[in-house]
This record gives sequence, C-alpha cells and structure tokens, in this order.
Amino acid sequence: MLSSDFSKFETCHPEVARKIYLKGSLRRFCLQHSRFSVEAMTASSLYVVRLASIQLKPTSRPTSGEEAIIADLVDFLRERGGTASAETFGDFYSRHPTHRASVPKLRAFCEQHTDRFIVSEVSVHFGL
Repeated sequence: MLSSDFSKFETCHPEVARKIYLKGSLRRFCLQHSRFSVEAMTASSLYVVRLASIQLKPTSRPTSGEEAIIADLVDFLRERGGTASAETFGDFYSRHPTHRASVPKLRAFCEQHTDRFIVSEVSVHFGL
C-alpha cells in the first residue's frame, strides 16, 4: 500500500486504522511488524511502479515484442516484491538492453498497461 492510499483504507477500516495510529503512525506500525517493509523514496524518485494484481506466470514465454517486455517487467517487479521505484529501472535496462530502444519512457509504457501496472508518485511506500 502506498502511504497516499492509507486514507482510503482508513475510511473502509476505521477500527484497524485506529489500532495502527496507537503505534503513532503508519510508518512506525509497519517498522514494528516484520511482515511489512517500508521504503523511503529519495527526492530523485519521481514514481513507483507496482503490479496491478497477482499475475500468474504464463505457460509459454513471449520472446519478442511488447508482450516480452511486459513479461520481463513483471518478473523484475516480482523479484522486488511487486514494486520498484524509478531509480531501480537502470537495473531492468541493464538486464534487457534492447528494451530501452523499444521503451525509452518506461513510465508511459506502464501507464498504457493499467491492467498490469500501477504507476504512483509517492514520498513513502509501504509493502508486504
């Protein structure tokens, strides 16, 4: 969950949110429970990409084209728990150098595939 999404959670689950706030803040609560990870985004991070939903691995893997890029990006995000900040995508392009020419603007590419990816601008990211 992104910190910016917590108000939606709080509206739907006020009792749980109240218990979280007993710890002081969402960040403090997550830090005290090892099931959660807290990622502070640096000022240079403009956005975060995460998987839109749990996606099953395909039985056959595309070898070229847009579907291959999507499959590689899904794998990259899975390796990072389903979320990656903008600053980590250099690693993605290092692994898949041909994708840089095909997708020079990764954010725009992810925003075109909202069934697979969610792009958010955040200052702090919380995840499982």
